[in-house]
Amino acid sequence: MWLIKKEVLLRKPILTLDSEPGSVSVTWQKIPGATNYQIYRAGSQWGIYTKIEETGKVTGWKDETVEKGKKYYYKVRAISRQGKKMKRMGTWSKGEKVKARYMP
Repeated sequence: MWLIKKEVLLRKPILTLDSEPGSVSVTWQKIPGATNYQIYRAGSQWGIYTKIEETGKVTGWKDETVEKGKKYYYKVRAISRQGKKMKRMGTWSKGEKVKARYMP
């Protein structure tokens, strides 16, 4: 008898962005099965997204490297690791836009 393992895909995160003076908060809901989340940022919607952070199971992160008045686009994806080995990757969240606020 053969045992077939069903691979469960990781869901796509839904982002919430909040521009604060000098930073942008990126948050999302917990994705079942995720061990880490990768956060990417670009300067335009169709631009090149660069990985800026990888969190553990934390479902939020604050970007304190933003420049006032500049627009940023963020994407997040859930991943599942077994030790250092990548096990599964989820699909990207929708690219969300935010404009960095001025410091008071």
